Amino acid sequence: ARILGWKYHSENMRDTLLWSLIGRWERDADTGILGYRDGVLMQAMKRGWCMVLEEINFMETGLLEVISEWIDEGHFTNPYTHERVEINPNFRLFATLNPVQGVTRESLGRNALPGPFINRFKLVWVKEKTPEEERQIFEDKLKKQGIEPSFAEELIEFHQGFQDLVQTDKIGQETPEGYRISLREIVRVADFIIHHKRVLPPKKALAWAIREIYYKRLHTEDDRDKVKGLIYEIGSLSISGMFDFHNCEDEGKLWHNLIYDYSDIIKHVHLN
Repeated sequence: ARILGWKYHSENMRDTLLWSLIGRWERDADTGILGYRDGVLMQAMKRGWCMVLEEINFMETGLLEVISEWIDEGHFTNPYTHERVEINPNFRLFATLNPVQGVTRESLGRNALPGPFINRFKLVWVKEKTPEEERQIFEDKLKKQGIEPSFAEELIEFHQGFQDLVQTDKIGQETPEGYRISLREIVRVADFIIHHKRVLPPKKALAWAIREIYYKRLHTEDDRDKVKGLIYEIGSLSISGMFDFHNCEDEGKLWHNLIYDYSDIIKHVHLN
């Protein structure tokens, strides 16, 4: 899409309602006139965007019918207005999904899509990234922000250890779905470090990120103990000490603004 100069938009179907994709009737706040506002999928179809529907096996049945009609007929009928909508020839649709049967157990909420619907797509199976590829992705994100990722190996070692605990059923047995673990967690850690780079040294930000992204999702004390053991085994990932905002870019901010901006990492506030 970037090479071709096309607009790109992505939606995760786990959290997306049908009306936000197709559209809905709304009353204009100024005139009071009732009108129809296109959803993002309808905009993409009309304007020729590239659209990605992530985790498509969470989608509602109505959307499956819309997509099937477009693939078969080259247009679709808006289920709310009954209008026949012609599709821009530049429109491209991509979809991603994880299998209904996950690594640990069945993934709740996902639907088994009909075979005829799946067969309308060209399927590409994506292999899991190797630890070396995960490390490179993590390092590249930080280096682009001027952060030296000297601790990348430690993060990947922890991530692989956490993944092993999940896949060998050592944690997550008390939860319906278990714990999903993938490259996303590594990317979220990098984003956390980048977001807090003005007030946290990268190594300390790494420890906080592991706490927020991996540790706080654990449901049982037994799971927490096992992950604590993994953290202590690696040794350099634990969180200790405190930090302040002196001599940093945000030092001049009002204290309530600092608390608002960094509420995800501030646990106690001391005002002098």
